[in-house]
Amino acid sequence: MNTKNNLHSLYENSIKILSDLISFKTISGEDNNQLIDYCDKILKKTGATSFKTFDKDKKRVNLFATLKAKKSNGKIPVILSGHTDVVPVSKGWSTDPFKAVIKKDKLYGRGSCDMKGF
Repeated sequence: MNTKNNLHSLYENSIKILSDLISFKTISGEDNNQLIDYCDKILKKTGATSFKTFDKDKKRVNLFATLKAKKSNGKIPVILSGHTDVVPVSKGWSTDPFKAVIKKDKLYGRGSCDMKGF
């Protein structure tokens, strides 16, 4: 596979994952289990090890994952931290906020410019 095909494949896969993340209605304070399971599955495919912590009602979940370097380079590891919740939807959406839409090379959807798009 050539570089151009590789880049196109990576782009398409990224759009698919982002669209999937947007589709999860993870409104602040509500259940995020399905989104966390989805992310955990993707991370495990890359070889990550992970564990989850839950709130007392088991509605909200934190996911901790580690991706080990292929070889040690003696440098300090990188930690990424984020959140999965979005604020409640306000008026003014012309499309379903939980469905990714691409218009003029821009992707719109709830959380796309926040951590779901990270």
